[in-house]
Amino acid sequence: MITGMVFGVFDGLHEGHKYFLRQAIVRCNKLIVVVTVPEVALALKNHPPQHSFEGRVAMLRKFNPQLEVIPGDKKLGSWEVIRDYAPDIIFLGHDQSALATEFDKLKQPYV
Repeated sequence: MITGMVFGVFDGLHEGHKYFLRQAIVRCNKLIVVVTVPEVALALKNHPPQHSFEGRVAMLRKFNPQLEVIPGDKKLGSWEVIRDYAPDIIFLGHDQSALATEFDKLKQPYV
Protein backbone atom coordinates (compact mmCIF):
# COMPACT_ATOMS: atom_id res chain seq x y z
CA MET A 1 0.00 0.00 0.00
CA ILE A 2 1.40 3.38 -1.01
CA THR A 3 0.70 6.34 1.26
CA GLY A 4 0.94 9.76 -0.30
CA MET A 5 0.93 13.17 1.34
CA VAL A 6 0.23 16.69 0.12
CA PHE A 7 0.67 20.02 1.86
CA GLY A 8 -1.29 23.20 1.38
CA VAL A 9 -3.21 26.09 2.85
CA PHE A 10 -6.20 25.24 0.63
CA ASP A 11 -7.73 28.67 1.22
CA GLY A 12 -10.71 28.27 -1.06
CA LEU A 13 -10.72 24.95 -2.86
CA HIS A 14 -10.35 25.98 -6.50
CA GLU A 15 -10.04 23.92 -9.68
CA GLY A 16 -6.23 23.93 -9.47
CA HIS A 17 -6.38 22.36 -6.00
CA LYS A 18 -8.92 19.79 -7.20
CA TYR A 19 -6.76 18.84 -10.19
CA PHE A 20 -3.69 18.51 -7.95
CA LEU A 21 -5.57 16.33 -5.46
CA ARG A 22 -7.06 14.11 -8.18
CA GLN A 23 -3.61 13.57 -9.67
CA ALA A 24 -2.21 12.59 -6.27
CA ILE A 25 -5.16 10.33 -5.44
CA VAL A 26 -4.65 8.12 -8.49
CA ARG A 27 -0.97 7.63 -7.65
CA CYS A 28 -1.39 6.18 -4.17
CA ASN A 29 -3.68 3.96 -2.12
CA LYS A 30 -4.12 6.48 0.67
CA LEU A 31 -3.71 10.25 0.51
CA ILE A 32 -3.06 12.38 3.56
CA VAL A 33 -3.84 16.06 3.09
CA VAL A 34 -1.89 18.28 5.47
CA VAL A 35 -3.69 21.59 5.93
CA THR A 36 -1.56 24.52 7.05
CA VAL A 37 -2.59 25.90 10.43
CA PRO A 38 -3.39 29.64 10.55
CA GLU A 39 -0.23 30.77 12.36
CA VAL A 40 2.03 28.99 9.87
CA ALA A 41 -0.03 30.24 6.91
CA LEU A 42 0.48 33.78 8.22
CA ALA A 43 4.25 33.21 8.45
CA LEU A 44 4.39 31.77 4.93
CA LYS A 45 2.12 34.20 3.11
CA ASN A 46 2.28 37.34 5.29
CA HIS A 47 -1.49 37.33 5.66
CA PRO A 48 -3.98 35.05 7.38
CA PRO A 49 -6.14 32.66 5.36
CA GLN A 50 -9.53 34.04 4.32
CA HIS A 51 -11.28 30.86 5.46
CA SER A 52 -11.06 29.36 8.93
CA PHE A 53 -9.05 26.20 9.45
CA GLU A 54 -12.27 24.28 10.07
CA GLY A 55 -13.81 25.69 6.90
CA ARG A 56 -10.80 24.69 4.80
CA VAL A 57 -10.88 21.17 6.23
CA ALA A 58 -14.64 20.92 5.57
CA MET A 59 -14.15 21.93 1.91
CA LEU A 60 -11.57 19.18 1.45
CA ARG A 61 -13.74 16.55 3.11
CA LYS A 62 -16.72 17.59 1.00
CA PHE A 63 -14.58 17.34 -2.15
CA ASN A 64 -13.52 13.79 -1.26
CA PRO A 65 -14.62 12.10 1.99
CA GLN A 66 -11.96 9.40 1.47
CA LEU A 67 -9.11 11.84 2.11
CA GLU A 68 -7.39 11.80 5.46
CA VAL A 69 -7.22 15.49 6.33
CA ILE A 70 -4.90 16.49 9.17
CA PRO A 71 -3.54 19.76 10.57
CA GLY A 72 -0.02 20.75 9.68
CA ASP A 73 2.76 21.34 12.14
CA LYS A 74 2.43 24.32 14.46
CA LYS A 75 6.10 25.16 13.95
CA LEU A 76 7.29 25.94 10.45
CA GLY A 77 9.92 23.44 9.30
CA SER A 78 9.51 20.92 12.13
CA TRP A 79 8.11 18.24 9.78
CA GLU A 80 6.48 16.31 12.61
CA VAL A 81 3.67 15.16 10.32
CA ILE A 82 6.21 13.45 8.08
CA ARG A 83 7.77 11.64 11.03
CA ASP A 84 4.35 10.76 12.50
CA TYR A 85 2.70 9.52 9.28
CA ALA A 86 5.76 8.29 7.32
CA PRO A 87 4.39 8.79 3.80
CA ASP A 88 5.96 6.82 0.97
CA ILE A 89 5.77 9.82 -1.35
CA ILE A 90 4.94 13.51 -1.13
CA PHE A 91 3.24 15.23 -4.04
CA LEU A 92 4.22 18.83 -4.65
CA GLY A 93 2.06 21.44 -6.32
CA HIS A 94 3.36 23.68 -9.09
CA ASP A 95 4.15 26.48 -6.61
CA GLN A 96 5.86 24.35 -3.96
CA SER A 97 9.42 24.13 -5.32
CA ALA A 98 10.84 25.49 -2.04
CA LEU A 99 9.59 22.34 -0.32
CA ALA A 100 11.73 20.19 -2.62
CA THR A 101 14.88 21.60 -1.01
CA GLU A 102 13.56 20.74 2.44
CA PHE A 103 12.60 17.22 1.40
CA ASP A 104 16.01 16.66 -0.19
CA LYS A 105 17.58 17.44 3.20
CA LEU A 106 15.17 15.01 4.88
CA LYS A 107 15.79 12.38 2.19
CA GLN A 108 12.02 12.28 1.75
CA PRO A 109 10.79 11.12 -1.68
CA TYR A 110 8.60 13.60 -3.55
CA VAL A 111 7.26 14.26 -7.02
